Amino acid sequence: MLSKQVVRILRPMTYLFTGPMEAGKTYHLMRTVQDLLETATPAPFESDFSVDGVPKHVQGGFTAAVFCKPIVDTRTDSSTIASRNGTMFHGVAALPSLDTVVLKENTLVAVDEAQFFDESLLRLFDRVQQTMGCTMVIAGLDRDYEKKPFGHVLELAHKIVMSPGMGQVNLLRAPCHIAECRSPASYTKRLVQGKGQIFIGSTESYVAACAEHH
Repeated sequence: MLSKQVVRILRPMTYLFTGPMEAGKTYHLMRTVQDLLETATPAPFESDFSVDGVPKHVQGGFTAAVFCKPIVDTRTDSSTIASRNGTMFHGVAALPSLDTVVLKENTLVAVDEAQFFDESLLRLFDRVQQTMGCTMVIAGLDRDYEKKPFGHVLELAHKIVMSPGMGQVNLLRAPCHIAECRSPASYTKRLVQGKGQIFIGSTESYVAACAEHH
């Protein structure tokens, strides 16, 4: 039987975690990264990365690891990815575009809040597919507060499904913000006034909602 490292080297792998607010997208990204790097995965977990985004000890058969977030996401420090449960990664690159990400063989690249990136998200996926041993882990909203596609996340999901490479699309759900409701939330509801698709905010501005309570 082939080991996980050998299978990964033979065919690049992509993991996408998507869904509404509060569905655990960033948490699942972090747990997947920790599993791939063969590090301990308690919650909360804090990993110490160097400034260039490469961990001090890259494991799991990878020669490099790069962690990215969009520069427009100002909810946390620009060099940090944080999950709602307290899990935290440091040494993250805040970027305006993913075209600047340098890929080498056997690179692990993780992208949080992928909905804020332009078509460079799709181009990065194509580059990962063309680079031996690369693995990509992505987390991002699939739809905005008007239920419209957000960024290029749904396009990426389609590319992953249709690609000859290996990939997983994980569609996550959250509890509806109405406490008495037992329906899973598929959508994100905006609580504040604001025009435009991009309005940076957290739980004070957005909640997860089912179709009835959106």
